[in-house]
Amino acid sequence: ICSKCKFSAYCFPFFVYTFKAKDVFEDYAFIHIKKMMVTDRPSKTETVTQPEAGAKFEIRNEQGKAVETLTTDEKGEAVSGKLTFGTYMIHQIEGVSTHRFSEDRKVILHKISCII
Repeated sequence: ICSKCKFSAYCFPFFVYTFKAKDVFEDYAFIHIKKMMVTDRPSKTETVTQPEAGAKFEIRNEQGKAVETLTTDEKGEAVSGKLTFGTYMIHQIEGVSTHRFSEDRKVILHKISCII
């Protein structure tokens, strides 16, 4: 985490998200994607968005190999299957032709221990 911005996402050329398993006994986690697209800009400060159904994303491991392909539903959402802890890249491979693809996202899945 950056000492200036307190978020790791702003100090890398791509965004980094860290997810933690909900249960200390789990050896896996899930990635939840939500893809929205801007459909209108009524003013400089307002945007109207809607879910992008049918967008396809690859989840790639550290070696760049696709381990799963996800397709967003009518709500613009998709959830991976169980993924082992590690570092992944989310890469959009298909989507609505009139809208930009999402930037690649680095995701780190790890377990965290709490001391009480």
